[in-house]
Amino acid sequence: MIARLKGQIIEKNPTSLIIDVGGIGFLVLVPLTTSSLLDGKEVELFIETEVRQDSIQLFGFLKKEEKELFVILRQIHGIGPGTALAILSSMSIEEFFIAVREQNPKRFLKIPKVGKKTAERIVLELKEKDLPIGVESSKDQEKSKAIEDVIYDAVSALETLGYKSNDSYRVVEEIKKNNPELSLEEILKKALQKLSL
Repeated sequence: MIARLKGQIIEKNPTSLIIDVGGIGFLVLVPLTTSSLLDGKEVELFIETEVRQDSIQLFGFLKKEEKELFVILRQIHGIGPGTALAILSSMSIEEFFIAVREQNPKRFLKIPKVGKKTAERIVLELKEKDLPIGVESSKDQEKSKAIEDVIYDAVSALETLGYKSNDSYRVVEEIKKNNPELSLEEILKKALQKLSL
């Protein structure tokens, strides 16, 4: 089982690297938070190895905490490696732990591949786990939470009407960003107009 890799980057993409270690090229899948910080040719990564019936996949992280969070996410029913990497690419470890501590699934809705049910499953299944979630919310975070509440309620209403979670989130977020003063009802009216085009 591979736990760490140190070698030369011979190919770099936003979500994957090929690392040369002693003449062998290892394909390593990484979150955007890892690839965006790599500016040199040499790299040392914490590795999580997943062995499947038909393949072996390596997932790499600059921080040990990111690898540990990846492992935690993979233990949640319905979360595959792609979704786990998308979560790590879209929010900091601190933001993740705050969302779990506050039992706030709304924070996850902006993430590709994460719908309402998956977001709720994350906070529910991790509620009883011993996680390092001792960060207090600031005023900015409270303001952000209020915005997320409105977006979450709007997306939930649109899902009830049969619209896809990711499409609904994209439209609602755009409306809220351009018109922060709108009420929930006004956001829903505009969203329905855009989604029905």
